[in-house]
Amino acid sequence: SSIDQRRPTQVVFVETSASEQIEVTTIDEFCATAGIDRVDFLKLDVEGHELSVLRGACGMLAKGAISMIQFEFGPANIYSRTFFFDFWSLLSGSFEIYRIVPTGIIPIRYYGEQQEIFLTTNYLAVKKPNT
Repeated sequence: SSIDQRRPTQVVFVETSASEQIEVTTIDEFCATAGIDRVDFLKLDVEGHELSVLRGACGMLAKGAISMIQFEFGPANIYSRTFFFDFWSLLSGSFEIYRIVPTGIIPIRYYGEQQEIFLTTNYLAVKKPNT
């Protein structure tokens, strides 16, 4: 399922068969309402809208209240028109970013166009000490 209307591509074939309306909120709003002042591990898998979710956590991120974030990047980001550069720009100042691979994690120390891999890849962002 996705917020975006999916179209068949060479990367993924997805057919939309139904839709429904849902209510959404931001992480900042949810945490404030629920009295949550810290998140140790935030796992995101929202079909290409991970960046929007992170933007809805700008308050928690700004106060350093999120320790680790695991997010996906892949074909769905084509539809949401987001790039790995967007994640890098938002997170790299406060987080170390790693690509999760079958043998462990690989640090991403700089941004370059070669990071724009639109095949499903998981990443881990770990808050830098003293940020």
